[in-house]
Amino acid sequence: WLKVSGATALPFRSPHTPVPGWFHRHSRTAEGERHGAGQEGVRAVRQRGSTHVRGQFRRAPDRLRCGAHPAAIPGGAACTGGLLFFSAGILVFGLADRIVAAVAGEEIAPVAPHPRAELAILFAARMLADAGGTVAMLGSMSIALDANPGNRGALMGASETAIGVGFSVGPSIGAAFFTAGGFPAPFAAASVMSLGLLPLLALSRGCGASGAALEEAAGEGGASEEGHGGSSGNGECMGSPPSPWSSPAALSVALVAVASLFCFGFLDPTLAPFEAEILGATTAGAGVLFSCAAFPYALLGTVVGALVDAAPGSAAAMICGGGIALGATVMVLPPLAPFMATWAWQVVVLFVLGLAVAFAMVPVVPLASALLQEEARAAGRPAVDEDVVLSFTWMAFTLGELSGPLAGSYLAGVYGFPAAARGTGAFTLLVIFATTLVLGASGQFTCRRRRAQVAAADEPLLERRFSSPGSHGTDMKNGLLVSRALSGTLG
Repeated sequence: WLKVSGATALPFRSPHTPVPGWFHRHSRTAEGERHGAGQEGVRAVRQRGSTHVRGQFRRAPDRLRCGAHPAAIPGGAACTGGLLFFSAGILVFGLADRIVAAVAGEEIAPVAPHPRAELAILFAARMLADAGGTVAMLGSMSIALDANPGNRGALMGASETAIGVGFSVGPSIGAAFFTAGGFPAPFAAASVMSLGLLPLLALSRGCGASGAALEEAAGEGGASEEGHGGSSGNGECMGSPPSPWSSPAALSVALVAVASLFCFGFLDPTLAPFEAEILGATTAGAGVLFSCAAFPYALLGTVVGALVDAAPGSAAAMICGGGIALGATVMVLPPLAPFMATWAWQVVVLFVLGLAVAFAMVPVVPLASALLQEEARAAGRPAVDEDVVLSFTWMAFTLGELSGPLAGSYLAGVYGFPAAARGTGAFTLLVIFATTLVLGASGQFTCRRRRAQVAAADEPLLERRFSSPGSHGTDMKNGLLVSRALSGTLG
């Protein structure tokens, strides 16, 4: 199930490579004519509008991702339905120009004859695709966490590793398909690759207990909980579970997730032109530099997750330390001295930045879960459902991923990359400072609290209506190793 998370990232990211240049077909319209005659007007619109439209367009589907919550439907159905929606949406995206031309009875032209209609289809298709991909990823993570309750850090790290690898190699694969078959090719390939995961899902479901048995067991578990007043069976837990939105500690951890992906996403539309200016980097060179940040984050995700499982009390320190390093590296990315405007300096800084992102992001889900479990235990209330925490933290990731490129495009265009990067780094450090104060006030950095977290590490952090390591046909140790290997390979 976990490999779906990484495998979905590859087709989601791979078509991004041809998107920026292809958007010029929607910029070469009457607006270009107003800027001047001929190619001068076209170049003016390209310089002013293409980056902004691209930033808006890439992140527009994230608005729908914020509302995803897989708890209402079974994980298998969520994964299957999500992959189908993703496959359909990404295919329609690649064929948008052909759809408009077919409806209008016209031939496909280099310049979009009906840009508004085509852009409307593109936005709708990407929202459908990304909503489906999010449901599939969240559903797979929900099932993986349910089947392996003691390895939350490792599962989160493996998922981030798979997604990171997919995001790293996806653009290169998309560029290869684009070169071979034109703009629709990478999107058609992504659609086919997504459908290819359905047999794996069916095989995984067939290895576990039958659906009827699972539903019957889940129903018995729900009836047992209702008979005990929603408690864990001893009648001591009263009231409703604590909400992540009412927990200052959980909110502060989510804010770190927002700031981390905001900082990382800031580089998405701004790093390539910046490196081209100071290093003369080509498109390929800029891609290599971005990979210097993406690959360390991807490869270190599983290691950081294993560290969180081995030392749960260190999660708060990892998040705060990683956030501090992230803010500092972004601030020193623009050259302050001649030696900083070199390939060696940029590679080292981006490599450290990738490591910092891994330490700041991977422990978010385990730490938020532990914080809410402690609050529930202290107040004598039922524990929060895992899917609620997963959706809450994923929303934080999405908000950072949404706002980072948009703010980066605007700030770099208005104030220049150096000022924008230093401002982004300062914002990240400010968020980490506030989070450190909140977590410190809740005792997360005390030795006593760390011992308590280590002692509770063997307990299931969160309650589930039906949870069994074998309920999804998953052997914990072997399943985790296989999911890591396959998710990295497919990603």
